[in-house]
Amino acid sequence: MKVTLSFNILLFVLFFKVNAQTTYEDYFRSGNFKLDKKEFKSAITDYTNAIAVNNESHEVYYNRGIAHLSIENFDAAIQDFTDAVKLKPNFPEAFGNRGLAYFNLKKYTEAMNDYNAALVLKNDFHEVYFNRGNLKVKRNKFDEAISDYTKVLELNPEFVQAISNRGDAYFEMENYSKAIVDFTKAIELDSKNWKLYYNRGNAKFSREMYHDALVDFNLAIDLNPKYMEAYYNRAVVKSIIGDNQGAIEDYNEILKVFPEDDETYVGRGISKFRLDDFDGAIMDYTFAIAINALNSEAYYNRGLSKLVSNQKENACNDFKKALEFKHANATEALKKYCQ
Repeated sequence: MKVTLSFNILLFVLFFKVNAQTTYEDYFRSGNFKLDKKEFKSAITDYTNAIAVNNESHEVYYNRGIAHLSIENFDAAIQDFTDAVKLKPNFPEAFGNRGLAYFNLKKYTEAMNDYNAALVLKNDFHEVYFNRGNLKVKRNKFDEAISDYTKVLELNPEFVQAISNRGDAYFEMENYSKAIVDFTKAIELDSKNWKLYYNRGNAKFSREMYHDALVDFNLAIDLNPKYMEAYYNRAVVKSIIGDNQGAIEDYNEILKVFPEDDETYVGRGISKFRLDDFDGAIMDYTFAIAINALNSEAYYNRGLSKLVSNQKENACNDFKKALEFKHANATEALKKYCQ
């Protein structure tokens, strides 16, 4: 199975009323207009002009920080949010977004400090609980992340991303039943989100609910026909439940897009083996090895295919290569077939 989990992050934008001299007000309002229109570089220019007139306004530093953050100028965003906090120490949004900038720079300790500071100032700040949960996931503190996502949902019960991310965290903790509950709830709120079906399919697969997982992978592919990982996982499920021809068709779709994916050749080889197409299986395992000479699964399974094709010596050579690359079953195969 291939499993990809994604965690969404949030930034929070504030627009301020202005009561200052005309030039500053004009620049600031123009910057806000452009920020709202997502014209971030032009907004930065206007905010910079406003600061040249009045550098004592926390609002303009904050909004320029938002513009920098939106175009991934993280260091510049951090400086602006820092200046905003110097001018207004009790500014939870500035702490929260500076934390987000630190997060994107993988400065997780600084990000955590800022998220915590924001929540001290504003303890119902659900966006910060959400982002802090994502940070805890990055640190593999899944139980703590679940607590933060749960707090988000106490404040905003229909926050789909928080429900989904909590499901992902449950999945990582191997609590697949709770993961399924969360993904199902998220689907009820966002029924066109293919990632939710894919993630629920992975959780069902992990509970060996193979037919139910197949339904979810089908739905994910219906909503996003280009998502190859769903094809791969559906192929694995099809092979497990005996639909090896269907699995081969899915592997073929993947290879049209990723012709150098050694794992897909191995998967297709296994399905061909189960259909007694041993020559086809050997060919696929050989393709996989040509792409990745360290693929122990390819050596081991090619050895099995050669064994049933009366190529014992070649099979044993493959088992030896599989052992060299630490395949779990290689030692047993060598003892059983090659002594």
